[in-house]
This record gives sequence, C-alpha cells and structure tokens, in this order.
Amino acid sequence: MPAKKAPAIKTKSDIIAAIADKAGISKAQAKVALEAVPAMVLAGAKDGFTFPGLGKFYILTPKTKTREMKIMMGKDKGKVKKVKTSKALKFKAAKVLKDAINK
Repeated sequence: MPAKKAPAIKTKSDIIAAIADKAGISKAQAKVALEAVPAMVLAGAKDGFTFPGLGKFYILTPKTKTREMKIMMGKDKGKVKKVKTSKALKFKAAKVLKDAINK
C-alpha cells in the first residue's frame, strides 16, 4: 500500500489549514500566527531576521544599501521611464534547507 502523500499547499488558506493541523490549534489562531510573521521579518530585517530552518532576511549591505536610479524604455510607445532608487529585502536560504533540496 503506497504511503499517503501530503496535500499540495498552494494558497494562504492551505498554509493556515496545515499550521492549524500540525499545531493542534484553530484555523483562526493559525491565521493570526501566520499574519504575524511578515511583521516580524520587516521589524528585524534591518539587523537581519533569521527564521530557524528556513533562512535569513536582510536589507542589502551598507555598501549597496539602495538600488540606484536607472532609466529604462517603457513598453508604451518607447517612452523613457525613470525607475526610482529603492532598498531591497534579500533572503538567504539556510544550509539545512539547501541540503534538503539537494538530496
């Protein structure tokens, strides 16, 4: 008899259901927990936010803290378009995650 395959997780609702099932909590509690994660990442990204077993979120290093303004050709009738300077949030996968993927 083949082993049961875990259901595919494709939507936010799927993630909430999976968290609720694994943690033994209600879907409402799982939703609150899931929605708290992005706020924690943003609050900690300045100094680097490590999510154990997943990886680290950080803002570009001080040397390259911003993406420089650049001029591009727009899709609409070849108009020149300026792309503003912006900061970028980066993610570096944890070694455990990389190893699991490369098995």
